[in-house]
Amino acid sequence: MGYLFNTILIVFFGVLILNKLNRIEQQLIGSKTITLEKNQNEFDDSLLRDEVRQLLLEGKKIKAVKRVRERTGLSLLEAKQYVDRFEL
Repeated sequence: MGYLFNTILIVFFGVLILNKLNRIEQQLIGSKTITLEKNQNEFDDSLLRDEVRQLLLEGKKIKAVKRVRERTGLSLLEAKQYVDRFEL
């Protein structure tokens, strides 16, 4: 009987912990989206856009992504997405 009670307690608290972690994850995802949008707006200056366009015209996409990362501090994925917007 004690074994069953302990198992039920473990499962109950496990579910509570998973629910709490899920809520925290959702909050982090939301704040990351807001931060990304803010960063892209902050660093959306015309000089950077012109430089990215020029590098893309020269076929230097990797260098363009690198430049965006240097100038903005964005992650590799975020910088690539920023550069990809110019290739449309």
